[in-house]
Amino acid sequence: MDELHINSGGRCNPSDRLCSIPTGGGGGGGNAAPPAPTIDPGVAARRAVARITLKASSAELTPDWNKNRFKMLAVGFPVWVSVDDDSLVAPADSMTVEGLSVSLRANKPRVAVDMGDGTTLRCALKGRKFNYRDIPGSDGPCSHRYQKMSPKDGYQVTTTYTWDIDWSAGGQSGTITTSDSETVRIPIGELQALITAPR
Repeated sequence: MDELHINSGGRCNPSDRLCSIPTGGGGGGGNAAPPAPTIDPGVAARRAVARITLKASSAELTPDWNKNRFKMLAVGFPVWVSVDDDSLVAPADSMTVEGLSVSLRANKPRVAVDMGDGTTLRCALKGRKFNYRDIPGSDGPCSHRYQKMSPKDGYQVTTTYTWDIDWSAGGQSGTITTSDSETVRIPIGELQALITAPR
């Protein structure tokens, strides 16, 4: 074997029978880099936010009206409003959208509580439940007094959580705002004192 012929354009050294073969990109080899993502980072971020679960929880309204014989709270009696701390955990996540890696981090939500009578409270994050150590009829850190009886099925109380979600993708970043709401009903009635003459 004094001569070696390489049809692919390579060259050989007849003395040691070593050949070099070109490795140009025209052959479609399996080591080719994947195509760069073409999706806009902002669009990818919005799609990623739509995939994560951010769920509001109904505000906690106390005292518990189910524990009295009237099964309601009274006009003028303060309703204490608070939220469950576990519902305020701000999640973080990352995912790939059409080949683009997106990182998300939600901030602690803002909470607004529509009491159903035209009043909206924004103090629920500072609120707490009414308990037996508290003086009945006293105002809490976040509370509301209804001035009129509720409809038969109660006032509809709507709690809305609003999250600001920071995102980064493809060398860009920004903030997307999203919200979710939950409702509960609270019965409010009137308690009337009946004065009777002594016998």
